[in-house]
Amino acid sequence: MDGVSAEFSLNPKDPYGNFYWYASLPKPASPTVINNRYIDYVFSIYVPLTYDTAWHALEWGVSVRKSGMWWRSAYQLSKGNGWRFYDPVKKGWVSMGIALYNFTPGKWHQVRVRSRLHDASNNHRVEHLFVEVDGVRKTLTAKSNPAMKDSSTTNSYKASFQLDGQGLAMPYSVYLDKMLVSSWF
Repeated sequence: MDGVSAEFSLNPKDPYGNFYWYASLPKPASPTVINNRYIDYVFSIYVPLTYDTAWHALEWGVSVRKSGMWWRSAYQLSKGNGWRFYDPVKKGWVSMGIALYNFTPGKWHQVRVRSRLHDASNNHRVEHLFVEVDGVRKTLTAKSNPAMKDSSTTNSYKASFQLDGQGLAMPYSVYLDKMLVSSWF
């Protein structure tokens, strides 16, 4: 790693507590053009061995808003449920059909997810293309969620990361490094 990783910690007072971090992203070239825009979210993560029994799930994503529509490309890596994406219309996580793989606590892992946004007159959705851990790619087919109407009037791009606790309110920390969100056509 490059020696400048960031520590993210959760110290929940209640079962299933969570903590959410986000940052506004610079608007890409042609920010109002959404159709067929690819989004890559890459980061390196380290879960210390001492916290392996404490973490429940890790979540991250990119949120794009344009003219009253909201595309949410959000992912969850869950110890019990494997890989999932968030469907804001169903207000819940949807399985990608991929179990937790190639993810061992006590060592650094590079995680990459890729999605494509669609903004045609009758097709506003996020298409999930693949997940990758340490270069081992799992390609997805027919996995998508609809974009959602909302009251936003401005165009915005945000990236987020969240730690989720489990039934026992146990504190834990993870380390993130080399976080990069990119967008292109």
